[in-house]
Amino acid sequence: MNTEAELTHSITLRDAAEALGVHYMTAYRYVRLGQLPAEKVAGQWRIDPADLAALVASPAPEEPLSLETATADLLDALVSGDEVAAWRIVSNVDLDPARVHTELLGPAMARVGQCWSRGELSIADEHQATSVASRVIGRLGPSFSRAGRKRGRVILGAPENDHHSLPCALFADLLRSEGLEVTDLGAATSARAFVEVTRRHEGRVVVVITATAALSDDVITTTVKELRNEWPDLPIAIGGHAIDSAEQADALGSAVWSASSRDAATRIAELAADR
Repeated sequence: MNTEAELTHSITLRDAAEALGVHYMTAYRYVRLGQLPAEKVAGQWRIDPADLAALVASPAPEEPLSLETATADLLDALVSGDEVAAWRIVSNVDLDPARVHTELLGPAMARVGQCWSRGELSIADEHQATSVASRVIGRLGPSFSRAGRKRGRVILGAPENDHHSLPCALFADLLRSEGLEVTDLGAATSARAFVEVTRRHEGRVVVVITATAALSDDVITTTVKELRNEWPDLPIAIGGHAIDSAEQADALGSAVWSASSRDAATRIAELAADR
């Protein structure tokens, strides 16, 4: 347990960034890489000035990768199954965890899918890349948790004929960063499973259906119908790569759609706060 004297002696990460003459997120990257020891106290990173002085005296940390280079390198690491290299790339890019998901991991996995569809990668390559990406997402997961009372609950899953769980995991973290409690049901979630889990919470949730497979519309419509049969006013958000317009989302019964996953997460959090 920290004593009052220890807390008084330490400084915030923002103060440390100013002392180093770098952006806050660059200082946060030093913490993630273990180059700057830090301890989280009451939801705020605290730095011992002695550790800050040691960093200043040490050789300059490696410059962060550009996003273009990081995406290309990450694609290679994912396809080759090199989790160590994938984690090093993720750790050495100057992005906050949410941007790692939306601007690095998500696009890299989209490229894996495109390469597979063109016959440039085998199904084994695609599975190996997905496995490594899943482990990287798992390691990043704690970065998305917010202390304090949750704003609401979300039930998240892919439609029954959609076997992609990675988009669910990525979006679940973005929702958690909004202070939501998330139940991620993953890929191929049946209408019955959505209804059963929603019933456990007496309908006081927002249901999110994330569709990557292009053949999901009929299954989504059935799921929405079964949910709304029991809870007519239940807010349901439908999105993902297979939903490319607000008109398509609206026709399927979605209360929310956005081309930006971060914007969608914010809007879903607003809906959940009213439940």
